[in-house]
Amino acid sequence: MKKIKTLLTLSSLLLFTSCSGIGSFAPVSEDITQDANTKNEESTTEETKTEETKTDDTKQEETNPGGSEGSSEGGSGSGDNPGGTNPGEAKPAETKKYTITWVVNGSNTTTTVEEGKVPEYKGATPTKAKTAEFTYAFIGWNTSSTATTKIDIPKATQNQTYYAIFSKTKNKYKITFKVEGKADKQVDYEYGSTPSYGSTPTKAKTAEYTYTFVGWNTSSTATSAITLPKVTQNQTYYAIFSKTKNKYKITFKVDGQADKQVDYEYGAMPSYGSTPTKETEAGTYEFLRWEPEITSVTANVTYTAVFNTQITPKKCKITFALADDIIVKTVEYAYNTRYNDVSVPNSIETLSKTDDKMRFVSNGVTYDFKGWPTRKDVTGDATYYADKEAVSNPESKTKYFAFMGITSNPSVYVYTKTLAEGNVDVFDKYGNKQDYTKTFIQYGDGEITLRVPSGYGQKTCSRWFKADFSA
Repeated sequence: MKKIKTLLTLSSLLLFTSCSGIGSFAPVSEDITQDANTKNEESTTEETKTEETKTDDTKQEETNPGGSEGSSEGGSGSGDNPGGTNPGEAKPAETKKYTITWVVNGSNTTTTVEEGKVPEYKGATPTKAKTAEFTYAFIGWNTSSTATTKIDIPKATQNQTYYAIFSKTKNKYKITFKVEGKADKQVDYEYGSTPSYGSTPTKAKTAEYTYTFVGWNTSSTATSAITLPKVTQNQTYYAIFSKTKNKYKITFKVDGQADKQVDYEYGAMPSYGSTPTKETEAGTYEFLRWEPEITSVTANVTYTAVFNTQITPKKCKITFALADDIIVKTVEYAYNTRYNDVSVPNSIETLSKTDDKMRFVSNGVTYDFKGWPTRKDVTGDATYYADKEAVSNPESKTKYFAFMGITSNPSVYVYTKTLAEGNVDVFDKYGNKQDYTKTFIQYGDGEITLRVPSGYGQKTCSRWFKADFSA
């Protein structure tokens, strides 16, 4: 630009000289040209030195021909300084520069920026490695390393450090719950949260087992549960169930008896415990089998005892005895045997013949055997006692057997014979001795009276067995 201005000034001088009629102008032209060239070189050198530090105002000056240097048309410069430039004028001051430090995750990068300009990070968009808990996203810069928000970077006025600021988002992980027999349940949970299935899992019972939920485990073959930890990764949990063997009710039915019910575990073999019986008064029925056939337990079942339809008559014991202490024989007869089919003993070894009478002794008393009582149809066990009559013994005290009664009617006394006190022992029909003090015995036709002293009443014995007694 200065070269152009110099040429324009030189041209103006030539034109001015020509018009003024000056004949010789060559030296002037040479000096001007040389001066212009000199100034062009200085200008070029100055421009080279200050090119990097020019401000916008300086550039505006250079592009404005009507500036302080003056123009060919309205400039006020002299012929020696055509452009109006003052060779002694001071050079413009250099623009300040500042160091900007950019810190990303502890790593530093520096750049230089002119004063008044906005610093700009020239590297790739900063990143921060994700952790198990967070994923990070770059949002901007801040002068504080602990800031969580960005700032708008201002124009440079000093050296400055900027820290990359990242937002963080909690990571989510996929938690899968597996329950046998059901579709998987998958839920996304944030890091650090506690997963939950939301309800109590169930498992369908089988014929053998009933299942109860006990918890979760990371192993599908586990038998115990763990406490679900907080979420830190994708994880699969398996529902763990305890199992209890099912029990079933087994019912045994036996005709004529109350049902027997027992609870058995699946797979067990049920048992009634003994051979079932069926009895009636007439006899018993033989047990044949259970229907259905007994098998291991898999469900509730009722078993019914099956008996032979033919009865086995009950055996009844028929005993013949002279007395309680003298058993002649015992024979078994079928229930409902007719009386005339019951055989009496043909011979009795304990009988002895005296004065054409068959006699036996029981408990020290001699009896005449009179025969056997009338027999009956067999309906159960029975004992037939011989008909007998006690034989008196003058040398011993007579034992009287009678039913004892009480009366206050004195007219029953028939005093035909009085016995001395204490020479007669009195027994009831069961052989129990009767202890009466100062007892007097009287007897009459079919009746014997025991009299006790006045004030004690009297004892009446109705129809004793016939007997003699000593005087």
